Amino acid sequence: MEKKNESTPDDSQTAKQGGQSEPGTGAALETTKPAVHHLGADQYTKDHREKLKTWIPIAGLVISTFAAIASAFSARGSWAVLDANIKRDRLDQRAWVGIIKHGEPTEIVPDVGHFWYFLARNSGKTPALSVKYIATFWAETKGERFVPVYPSAEPVKVTSVTVFQPGERQWLMGGPLPVRRETLEMLKNGTALLYIYGQIQYDDVFGDIHCTMFCYALNSDLQHLNAYEKYNEVSDTKCENID
Repeated sequence: MEKKNESTPDDSQTAKQGGQSEPGTGAALETTKPAVHHLGADQYTKDHREKLKTWIPIAGLVISTFAAIASAFSARGSWAVLDANIKRDRLDQRAWVGIIKHGEPTEIVPDVGHFWYFLARNSGKTPALSVKYIATFWAETKGERFVPVYPSAEPVKVTSVTVFQPGERQWLMGGPLPVRRETLEMLKNGTALLYIYGQIQYDDVFGDIHCTMFCYALNSDLQHLNAYEKYNEVSDTKCENID
């Protein structure tokens, strides 16, 4: 019997066969690859425009909101600076009325009206208007806390000076205020102190009202006044005891 050739095809034959066409297809076999879809330029531009149509108004709103906030803060800051400058200028130009000197005490006669004198000056650069003042005294036992008291009855009264020009000085008078004999004896032996005090109210040319308070204590020799440690101050409000 004739022996059949059963040897396997060599690599060259396999490769050759792999290149043969499959019956009925007319095309060589190729390895199948996943399909890759590329977005065309036209489609990309269209989608991009649609997104822009959505986001542009939102972005504009955000930007305008931040701009409005920044503008508000800027305006607020500008007004604050302007207001501070106005206040500074007014402080520099306004009237300042205060006591610069007191008259030397004269002899106090028991139960006889006594006068006290204080020299006031406008040290500001503009007139002080509608100037009014009140001055009185109070005797307090030594060691007791002193608080100014303004009796509503006469002889304590409010006196109107009307106008203080810049640099002008005027004597203000308190009294006549009688000192009782027993009070005078307490003052002499040092068991009581006599306080002379008052208030000055005035307007400045900018329409603001001011109050100056002053207070002195009389020595036991009844000859010298010293500024008291309290109640010598100023405020930008109406004086409590002047209508």
